[in-house]
Formats: sequence, C-alpha cells, structure tokens
Amino acid sequence: MNNAAILAFSAAIVSGTLALLFAWYERRSIAHLSFVLGLAVLAMECVLSGLTATATLPEEMIYWQNWRLSAMSFLPGVWLFFSLSYGRGNHREYLVRWRSVLIAAFLIPTILMVLFQGQSIISVGRAEDGGHLTFGMGTSGIFLNIFFLIGIIVVLMNLERTYRAAVGTMRWRIKFMILGLVIIIITILVEILT
Repeated sequence: MNNAAILAFSAAIVSGTLALLFAWYERRSIAHLSFVLGLAVLAMECVLSGLTATATLPEEMIYWQNWRLSAMSFLPGVWLFFSLSYGRGNHREYLVRWRSVLIAAFLIPTILMVLFQGQSIISVGRAEDGGHLTFGMGTSGIFLNIFFLIGIIVVLMNLERTYRAAVGTMRWRIKFMILGLVIIIITILVEILT
C-alpha cells in the first residue's frame, strides 16, 4: 500500500471515529447531527480516495474517483447546514432565511452527479515529472469542484459571522471549530488541486 492510500485510510478512520464519538456522546441538537453527518461524509470521501490510490488499473482509478466526487458533492450542503446552525441561538431563523441556498447546495451537485454519472473524471495520467497521478475532469467534475469551492467559501463566511457575534467560552469553541474546519478544507483543496 502506498503513502497516499495509508494517509487516506487513516483520515477515514479518524473522521469515522470522531463521527461515532460525537453521535454517541454529544447532545442531539441539529448542529451536532449535521456535524456528525459532515464527518461521516468526509470519512466516506477519504475511503474512496484510498481505494483510488490502491487501484492498479486506470479504469479502476477513474471508477473510484467518480464515486469520490459523488461523496464530495454532499459536503457543501452538509457543512452549510452546520455553519448556519452551530453556535446560534436563533438557528431556525437562519435556516429559514437560507432555505433556498440550502436546497440549491444539496440539489445542484446531486443533479450534476445523476445527469453525468460516471463522467466527472474522464482520464488518468502521470504528471510530467513522473510523480503523482493527474485526473482529467469532465464538465460535471469541473462544475462540482467550482461549486465545492463556492460552498466552502460561504460556509467559512457563515462561521466567521458566528465567531464575531459570539462572546466568552463560545467564542473559543467557535474559533477551534473554524480552525479544524479550515484544516480539513485545505486538505481537500490540496487534494483537488494536485
């Protein structure tokens, strides 16, 4: 097993374990359940990334990469839902106000994946230096990645607003939540861009 696969499967184990721990021990609020769902989707995306790294044939790599993008397409909607509900006393108002954006965050990637199933990643090759693999994206893959980037920017903007409005201990909790989410997002962006 190569280093990329080990890293991906390790990230999946950590994300899955955290999702199970939060689901088991934390109170059952909307924010906590959306956080658990976000971690579970991240774990699934990491497993599929690891399966891509362990695949030997280009067709297998494309197959697993298409499934990875399918899992990744749920991340903007889930994390947007989380960012609108976490640390806010009036989260129901925010969810109602952002209802159309939330629906679009879940529907647009799903529609793209259904209409262009298996066409998000269309080719695989080696980089010029012979190092890492490069995946050629189809139209739906390009749109999914653009949508993912826009969704993550909106999520971070919402968390920043929540952070500014918070005081005391909640401000520290939100700060660490934002820091953790930024690290996760940077990791995913590095994976997308390389």
